[in-house]
Amino acid sequence: MKHPFLFILFLCAISACQPQVNTTLTAKFVNPDISQEDMLLAKKQIEARLGNIKAMNSKVTLDKASKKITFQGANKVSNKLSRKFQSLFKKSKFEVRPIIDVERDSLRALRDSLAEVKGVRYLSSLEYYKGSGVLGYVKKEINQENVLSILNGHFARIKDLKIMISKVPTSKGTKNNGLYQLYLIEMGGEKYISQSYISGATSFTNKIDNTTQVKVSLNHKGAKILAGLTTDASRNDNRSLALLYNDCVLSAPSVMTPITSGILVLAYEAQEKELAELADILSMGPLSYDLENVE
Repeated sequence: MKHPFLFILFLCAISACQPQVNTTLTAKFVNPDISQEDMLLAKKQIEARLGNIKAMNSKVTLDKASKKITFQGANKVSNKLSRKFQSLFKKSKFEVRPIIDVERDSLRALRDSLAEVKGVRYLSSLEYYKGSGVLGYVKKEINQENVLSILNGHFARIKDLKIMISKVPTSKGTKNNGLYQLYLIEMGGEKYISQSYISGATSFTNKIDNTTQVKVSLNHKGAKILAGLTTDASRNDNRSLALLYNDCVLSAPSVMTPITSGILVLAYEAQEKELAELADILSMGPLSYDLENVE
C-alpha cells in the first residue's frame, strides 16, 4: 500500500463514526418509606462496589422523588459493569455447613420412617457410599418447595437439621440423571461460613477440564473457621461439607484433608455467565437496602 498513514486515518475515521453503545439499568427501593439519607447512603455503597466508574465513562444517579437508582454504562465496560450493578440487588445467602450422614449418625430409622412423598426416592443402604451425604433424590418435574416443606416437617423433631436440595440435576450419563439430590444439613452451632467472611470472589476457567468455576477467598476469621470445619470432616471418615447458596446445595465435596488456605472453589453445572454473576455477588456482598430491578 502506497499510503499506509492515510489508510490508518481512514480506519480511525470509521471507528469514530461507530455508534456509542450505552447501557442504562434502573432499580427502585423496595421500602416506599425509605429516607433520602438512606437513599444517598445506598448510592454511595453502589458506587464503592462498582469501583472507579468515572474512569470508565459510567455513572450512578439517584432520583429521590421516584426512589430509583439508575446505572449508565458506556462502551466496552457496559456488559461487565451492568452485570455487577444487577448483582447488587439480587438476594444472596452463601454458607458452608456440615452434612449429616444418615447412615452413620443413628438416623437411619428416622429416614426409613419417612412418609412416602410423590417423586421422592430415598437412598437405600445398598446404594449408600461413604462420604456422599446424599439422603435421596427427587424428580425434576416435582414441586420442590412442597417436597422440602413435607420432609422438613418430618425432620423438625430433631433440632437444627434441615433438608436442602441440589441446585442442578445430576449430570447426564449418570445412573440418577435428571434427579435432584437431597441432603440433610447441620444448621446449629457457631462453626459455619457465612457470606460476611468472604473477602473476594472471581470466576476462572479450570485448564484441566475446561470448566468455569468460582474461587472464593475468605478473611482471616473465615479461614480459621473453614480450617476447623475441614479438619473435623477429614478426621471423621472424610465427611462432606455443603456449599449453600440461597438454601440450595451448589456442591457437596467430600473432605479428604484440612483446608488452611482460606480458599474455596465452587464447581457445579452452570453457564459461564451465571458463574461470573455469582462471583460478582459474592465479591461485593449484599447492599444494606433492598432494591428491585425495573424492566
